[in-house]
Amino acid sequence: MIVIGRVAAIAFLLIVLVACEGTDVAGPTADDHVRGPSEAKVTLVEYGDYQCPPCSNSAVAIDRLLTKYPRDLRFIYRHFPTRRHRNAVAAARASEAAEEQGKFWEMHAMLFAKQQQWYGAGAPKDLFVGYAQELGLDVARFRTALESEQLARRIQDSRDSAKTLGVRGAPAFFLNGTRLAPTPLRYEDLERHVVKALATQ
Repeated sequence: MIVIGRVAAIAFLLIVLVACEGTDVAGPTADDHVRGPSEAKVTLVEYGDYQCPPCSNSAVAIDRLLTKYPRDLRFIYRHFPTRRHRNAVAAARASEAAEEQGKFWEMHAMLFAKQQQWYGAGAPKDLFVGYAQELGLDVARFRTALESEQLARRIQDSRDSAKTLGVRGAPAFFLNGTRLAPTPLRYEDLERHVVKALATQ
């Protein structure tokens, strides 16, 4: 029984290692959305949910940090739409559909800025199409992208990568590859971590 237990434990570890392969929590992957210079000393990765109010607050804090540390900070956003937020996946799809036309960050900002407008909507798609129109996107192309299976897989891959890293809720932050725990939710808390990381470079 002990031998079987050890074999099972080793098998589990191998599965975790394989699942984590290709997920670079310290740097960008091919599907990542990145702001800031590639040579930045500090990389902050967020797994976020557009329907999550704390994520909305964090978005404001991150904008401030990127303005204050334009040469030293790089920010990577990854999707982790949680199941308790019924419109979170649809919002993630809207951001990715905007990415198809080079407007990910603009839609990212709008989704958080107008979160209260679509938070409880029974059918938020029309609202998202309206945002796309405001951003000057090709609306027909945006609508088509919203239904894309490739786009859906991209969001699911991001969610799966979060789970392999032990993420269970949003927002979740990794700074230079290390999970920030407890999760910093205020600007001052995030900045303290960034300043500490810069001091060690």
